[in-house]
Amino acid sequence: MPHDHVIADRADDDGDLVPVRPAPGWMGPASAWAGGVGLVTGVAWPVVGKWRRSVGAVADGPWMSGDLWASFPVFVAVVGVLLGMGVLWQVRAHRRPYSAGVVGARLQAWTGIVLGGVAVGLVYGYVIAYAAWRAMTG
Repeated sequence: MPHDHVIADRADDDGDLVPVRPAPGWMGPASAWAGGVGLVTGVAWPVVGKWRRSVGAVADGPWMSGDLWASFPVFVAVVGVLLGMGVLWQVRAHRRPYSAGVVGARLQAWTGIVLGGVAVGLVYGYVIAYAAWRAMTG
């Protein structure tokens, strides 16, 4: 059969079946890991020694080298979210019911998206809370 490689029945403008390729196998786990690393570094960021200085730099104004530590959890978390969105984008064309591999990739993608979102929320929430605390205490 000429269309054995076709995962889903999708046709182009001419009516020919178009192969739908799944996302690479590394994208699902990479999404979950990036979201997890973003969450762990986002939680550790205000606690670890030199990182505390970067909170003041982010909240109070002029850029300092400590700002790089503030952006690391956010950047890693955003990578996790983007990889997860890429997996979900590729999976949308698969036939239902999904195979076990596709279900696993979706679960890993959603895990990366949720963990990344929580990480970004923690970092920005802490920066906002720190700025408010500094404003109230003078």
